[in-house]
Amino acid sequence: MKRLLLLLSVITAMLLFFSAAAWFSFPWYAQFLADRLLEGTPYRVTISGIGIPGISSIRFRTINAVFTAPPDPCTGKMTTYSLLFENGTIEWKPEFLFQKNNQGPEAEVPAGTEAYHISIHAGSLKVLTDPDRNTFTDLDPLIKLKILFSGGKTNLPSIRPISAEYTISGASLLHRSFLLTGIGYKISLEEKNNWHQKADTLTVSKIFNNDKPLPSENFRAIFSPERDPLKPCMIRLDECKTDLFRIKADAGRIDYHMKKNQTSFILNLPEIPLNILSGSMKTSTKKMSAAGSVHAVIPVDFRDSTVIIRNGSVSADKDANLVFYSKEGKNRVSFRIGKEKGPSEFLGHINTTVSLRNRDNQHQEFAIREFSASLLEGALTTLPFSFDPAGESFPLTLTLNNVKALDRISFSGDFKGVLKGNISGTVPLVIGKNGFRILNARLHSDGGGAVTVKAPVQSKTQTNRYLSSIETRESKYLFDGPDLLISRSTGGSLSVTFSLKKLSRKTSGGELPLYNPSGRISAWHKPGNPDVVLLSDFKAGLFDGTVSVEHIDYDIAKKRGETTLNLAGIPLQTLLDLQGTKKIYATGTIKGNVPVRLNDNIFEISKGGLNAENPGQIIYSSTEEERKAANEGLRTTYEVLSNFLYADLTSSLDMDPDGNSVITIQLKGKNPQFQGGRLVELNLKVEQNLLHLFRSLSISSNIEQSISEKALLIRQNKKTDSKTKR
Repeated sequence: MKRLLLLLSVITAMLLFFSAAAWFSFPWYAQFLADRLLEGTPYRVTISGIGIPGISSIRFRTINAVFTAPPDPCTGKMTTYSLLFENGTIEWKPEFLFQKNNQGPEAEVPAGTEAYHISIHAGSLKVLTDPDRNTFTDLDPLIKLKILFSGGKTNLPSIRPISAEYTISGASLLHRSFLLTGIGYKISLEEKNNWHQKADTLTVSKIFNNDKPLPSENFRAIFSPERDPLKPCMIRLDECKTDLFRIKADAGRIDYHMKKNQTSFILNLPEIPLNILSGSMKTSTKKMSAAGSVHAVIPVDFRDSTVIIRNGSVSADKDANLVFYSKEGKNRVSFRIGKEKGPSEFLGHINTTVSLRNRDNQHQEFAIREFSASLLEGALTTLPFSFDPAGESFPLTLTLNNVKALDRISFSGDFKGVLKGNISGTVPLVIGKNGFRILNARLHSDGGGAVTVKAPVQSKTQTNRYLSSIETRESKYLFDGPDLLISRSTGGSLSVTFSLKKLSRKTSGGELPLYNPSGRISAWHKPGNPDVVLLSDFKAGLFDGTVSVEHIDYDIAKKRGETTLNLAGIPLQTLLDLQGTKKIYATGTIKGNVPVRLNDNIFEISKGGLNAENPGQIIYSSTEEERKAANEGLRTTYEVLSNFLYADLTSSLDMDPDGNSVITIQLKGKNPQFQGGRLVELNLKVEQNLLHLFRSLSISSNIEQSISEKALLIRQNKKTDSKTKR
């Protein structure tokens, strides 16, 4: 700093002296006089375009000053500085005139000297350093100097600087591929203070890497270039603040050790509003919102282009949460980040190592060699990855281990539930300026949960004698052992391929279990209609058989959807047990398709059909007392069905929205012990309300009554056949 000040004083005094000595001829030999004046010094000055001086000023086109500083005791480097002033003027005023114009007190000037106030005003100032290759540029700079000037009869004049002032505003600094703009700092030096620079506010508006803005801007710190004699290699910044990703951050005090090229500080982000997470949603429909805030404390150790973080933490406020909405703006699902009792640690024990490296000769990027942290009582790690902060996007893969997140999920509206268990797996992400993408994240849990769905209240016209006895309008879905494959687009569409160990539907009347269900759920995949959820490729074990759904678009808001249930391998005996029968035993399995239409959670079935996959046996059990008490026709039926081997079984099913259904069953077969095993055909028609089956899984059946009626029909047909033969 002292050498730079002396150089500026020499330049201005030299020009003043020679302009006064040679008024009109000065422009032609100014360079010669400059060389003569600086002979034997480490300074070199090149002058061009000197204009004919005025009474108290001169003009110049360029002034280029070069000097080499001695080796720095901390770095051992010898730095060469090159200063270039372009298109400027130098003005001077004697002390008495300056004080008169500024209405200040006259300063004491030693005898035999004169005091001058000099200002250098240029179109631009450029300072280059070598070998560090730094380029400092300031437009329209104004440098103010005060010097004591004493002339000699035989020697060149003596120049003694007293003070200097230079207010930097809007300057820039280029270091390799990094550019700092909007630099502000006030340099104020005085001889009486031993040329010590007072601490002042240093500001930097923006930082660029290869012309692309970095996430840190509006940096402010209190800085003084003066060094502590006890720590001569330490540069200190106080009250450091910046906007990091547009979030207010501060670092308190930063100490930079020049010799070790190392610094340590604690980065504090006191408030990170979570609503920035939903800021990238550019659609007109509200899909997600975030409330509350988190705050982070990150200890940083910087060593030679490597950032090391040890034991950082991120804590969340109690009201911090994410909310997902329906098309009507209703809260559907929320995720609680903070704890209900107060601020709590969300991420802890953050440890990472980040290095700045050259990807090629033009670009630089950050390489994350390691990352680990605790997350919701579990662990979070990443594979090594790299990113360009100014780039469009970068990939990374998160690994979760026993993260306790399920109990923080809650449902609203017609849904409510409790989830428990830990989550483990990997989440490949691509993070960009417009949001993030998930590429086949694989997650699984050792837990599960229960989700309760509230059914709509029906009007009296819809309520019938089969439903009037049902006490509850809620269905509970229980699941465990989820295994998920998740993908998400930048626009927000979500696809989840899932498998579970078990999924069951439970009501006050009973439970319907599905084993090892699997399928794919797609949400927010239709622009403008986030309420439509797609279920596809669904398959599950049901009653030792399977049930599957190829495709269904279900509108959560309208509670509307349409699909076909595909059944296979369903034991006939299980269906009979559901019907409440107690005297029928059957073997064999059935398959078929059941078209289902849901409207406001009301089922409607049209032209459903079930068929036997293989021949089987039906046995209608009757006691000896029943056979003795029965008439001839009923005894015949008992005899036919005592060992009925059916070769063909077909059925059809229709159900209207009120639950009234018609089931037709056609059986073809024989009993080897009945009439020589002749072919027997049974046609049954059952009319009842099946909503009770869907809600309570148990209905009062009239199948046995239908069998008795068919027995009378068989007896009548037998008599008709006998008369025909006669």
